[in-house]
Amino acid sequence: METLEFLEWLLPPDGNIVLSILKKENGREWWQNRKFTTIAEAADQAVKLDQTEEVYVALHSFNDWYEDDNGKRRLRTQENADWCKVLYDDYDVDPDKPKKYDSKKEAIADIVKLAQALRLKPTIVDSGGGYHAYFNLKEPVRTDTWTELASLKRDIASFLGIKIDTAVDMDAARVLRPIGTHNKKYAEPIPVKLIKKGESYSVGLIRERMQAFIDQNNITPAPKHTPRGKKGFGVLKQNYPASSAEKVAEHCSTVRAVFGLGEFEGKNQNIEEPQWHRAIGIVKFCSDGEEKIHEWSSDHEYYNAESTQEKIDAWEVGPISCIEVDKVMGCKADCPVADKCKFPIQLGASEEADPVAYETVVEDD
Repeated sequence: METLEFLEWLLPPDGNIVLSILKKENGREWWQNRKFTTIAEAADQAVKLDQTEEVYVALHSFNDWYEDDNGKRRLRTQENADWCKVLYDDYDVDPDKPKKYDSKKEAIADIVKLAQALRLKPTIVDSGGGYHAYFNLKEPVRTDTWTELASLKRDIASFLGIKIDTAVDMDAARVLRPIGTHNKKYAEPIPVKLIKKGESYSVGLIRERMQAFIDQNNITPAPKHTPRGKKGFGVLKQNYPASSAEKVAEHCSTVRAVFGLGEFEGKNQNIEEPQWHRAIGIVKFCSDGEEKIHEWSSDHEYYNAESTQEKIDAWEVGPISCIEVDKVMGCKADCPVADKCKFPIQLGASEEADPVAYETVVEDD
């Protein structure tokens, strides 16, 4: 597999691709980030830059350059990450460090252990100093959905005693070495090469496999670090108005689409869990929210009252924002009330918002 084919296998087709060059001068190290609009261009430059530089690729795509609060131009940051198509882990080998593997044989054994637990076939890359393992998604997902899946995977890896690098697996701004380049930490540069190409899986299947393993083994969540700049789901934590679920559904096309109401009647069978989960984060906080979630979800072929209630109970933060719903549903651009509220729950108490037009299109993630 060449560099281009590898990057096409790993990277999302949308958003900006970032190559990061590790610069070293006078005992100091820093990252130089370069943005590309196509995977082909990034792959070509990775090979060329490898002749003189130490090259890495960011595994998420990113929005454009922006200025932070200090006026510094930024690109490859966790808050700027956009899409991703892989879950990834770094299995580093260093016999002098107890948190790393003593040998490559030991590292590959743990990759196999995790793959067998999930019944998934990963893509495995020899990075020169260890291995990178990727579980490929058939379709790219937004960073918040990726974080949810990566969190489940970490819980399982922790339970199994696997020594993945926890600075890597849930870092949306992470870079790793692409094949076709060289690991130059050693006296003689070591080529980064593919060991085995895995398979790609739907988001629903991967989530199902991981959740099933967690449930079967009564796994409790592993400790996780919330990345700097991340605010979780973007929720309304202060007091919010008493709201009617029926009225929210009248004004919010996302709620109607997810639960198959109104013009979407009978069409909720293709709704996936991330979309349903966001809708729970809206409706739960209505005065009749829990009752309506069960009522509106009951027609779905996979509805289960007990698991649905668990999802409701697990949402402990406040009502979700329109911005976070839009990341999964892609609905804000066509929403006629987008300028009237920041949180869908506000629509349940508003007398001002007009009902959403029935021709509003809600795109699946």
